[in-house]
Amino acid sequence: MRLRSENMFPRAAAAFAAAVLLPSALVAQVSYAPILALDYSVTGARGTTTNSSNLDVVYTGDGPGGQGLLYVGNLFGGGTTNMLNAFGGVGTTNTLLYSADTPAFTPSIGSNNIRAVGTYNMTNGSQIFGALYTGTAAGSGTWMNVQVPNVVAGTTVTNTVPHSVMGDLVVGNFNTGGSNANIPGSGFIYNMVSSNYSMVNLPGGRITSLYGVWQNGIGSSSYTLIGGTAEPLGLTKALIVNYDSVSTTFANLTEYVITNGADVSHFEGITGVDGGFNVGAMSGEVTNGLSTGEWFGFIATNGAGFDTNVGWTSLFYPGSTSTSVDTVYGNYAMGVFFDSGAGGEQPYVATVPEPSSLALLLLGAGGLGLWLRMRA
Repeated sequence: MRLRSENMFPRAAAAFAAAVLLPSALVAQVSYAPILALDYSVTGARGTTTNSSNLDVVYTGDGPGGQGLLYVGNLFGGGTTNMLNAFGGVGTTNTLLYSADTPAFTPSIGSNNIRAVGTYNMTNGSQIFGALYTGTAAGSGTWMNVQVPNVVAGTTVTNTVPHSVMGDLVVGNFNTGGSNANIPGSGFIYNMVSSNYSMVNLPGGRITSLYGVWQNGIGSSSYTLIGGTAEPLGLTKALIVNYDSVSTTFANLTEYVITNGADVSHFEGITGVDGGFNVGAMSGEVTNGLSTGEWFGFIATNGAGFDTNVGWTSLFYPGSTSTSVDTVYGNYAMGVFFDSGAGGEQPYVATVPEPSSLALLLLGAGGLGLWLRMRA
């Protein structure tokens, strides 16, 4: 999907069992609008308030010339576009910002500041380094490296890609080199308070990617993580799991196969809403390459964890040759679409309405109540 810098999972065509969902049954009238301009991307969105009905947001991504994007303004455009280079561009190139956090959710960031994570290269180098920025959107802040230590990985770490930041945590993926071929890469969690890195392979040591983190309340040690996990045959399932940053324990791991027969399912973005979480996802089959679909869904929470009955809405920008879903905010999804006639990629916002009546029947009465509370 959109400029993901590491290839975490090999693909193979086979069938497997999990929470298999039926998105083809959902027919929603999604509306689409282009934002920003050609050759920009939007990979993350975070509100400047905790109310997702407020359309004032921060976008992350990149733009022309390999610069990181920090946009501040209305969800649909008209705000201020700031272009940042990791460490001020001194010896660095190809900055891409994946996710941002704001003081509305994490007051310690400081008023009028933004915290963002992303990647960069050294000039004339191919290794991917992780970076964390804290400061104003205009770039008058500080940078630090986010690099998984070799001792944590058990071998030489080549690329570190922090995908998401919220509260005290940064989550992402890393790749490895060296002689230990049994550890090709994994997810990681970096605790900014303790400066501690931990490798994440869930469950049973399977390779795991982490693309999103949501803190379940300001100052809470409870977080919800999303991403994917590789099966022994090279297949992937999307996953959502709870994590406690104090006890460093996981709970309620739930895996999803988003479309019937899919070889690849993966969650790309997460946002907390009343009654659960909205997520962006990709899922598809591998036939002479990767053919995927892009989806928006609501995962309800319950006493036992996460509901496996999810109403999925298919997303595809009208007239495009390809579309990605990279982040979600409230009932909106963002990503990029490519139109060969336009000459490049461009970001978009998709507005996802209430689920169809058929979707509500699939979700059941409990799902209906949660949807109504979420949209209230």
